[in-house]
Amino acid sequence: AYVEWYSSFSPRHDDNHTMYSISTIPPRANGFANTSIVHLTDIRQTCQLFPKFDQADVDRDWTTDTVLDQCTAFYLNNWGSMYAYKSIW
Repeated sequence: AYVEWYSSFSPRHDDNHTMYSISTIPPRANGFANTSIVHLTDIRQTCQLFPKFDQADVDRDWTTDTVLDQCTAFYLNNWGSMYAYKSIW
């Protein structure tokens, strides 16, 4: 699987919804994104990301197809499934 990497979790979860935040990692010096090819057997679960923004920061050009490329900060949904809750929280 082709994987684009994000930062590590924030050290503390958000008090409002108990989700941790992550952010994009700037491209390497050669201009390439931080990516890897990962064996499917090494993937434990999918994750759901929510764009992190204030009301004034909502970009109306974001779509479900482009938001991962255009937004730079996200919340990681630890409420998406019982497995996600147990493994992330």
